[in-house]
Amino acid sequence: MKVTGIFKLMGVESQSGFKDPSQTNYVVGLAQGMDSLRMYLDATEFNLYKDIPPYSDVEVVLDYNPVAKEVRYSMHLVTMAPVNKASAIASGK
Repeated sequence: MKVTGIFKLMGVESQSGFKDPSQTNYVVGLAQGMDSLRMYLDATEFNLYKDIPPYSDVEVVLDYNPVAKEVRYSMHLVTMAPVNKASAIASGK
């Protein structure tokens, strides 16, 4: 199921692997009000989104799987794009 929303981008970063420091994990952090969401990305997604400044408003499309066996597998980032403030105000977002 696709879910779309406007979020505050907390940041996109690369980190050393926890169990294997030679691996690199890519992470995106999103916030909406008091709620936050942290998701892992692949290297291609990281390169697409790494230049968006932190604390930018972004429109995000997520693929939500309500029957996932674990919470961490229930959300997957499909797309993320910066929101133009003027168009967001005009559309009521």
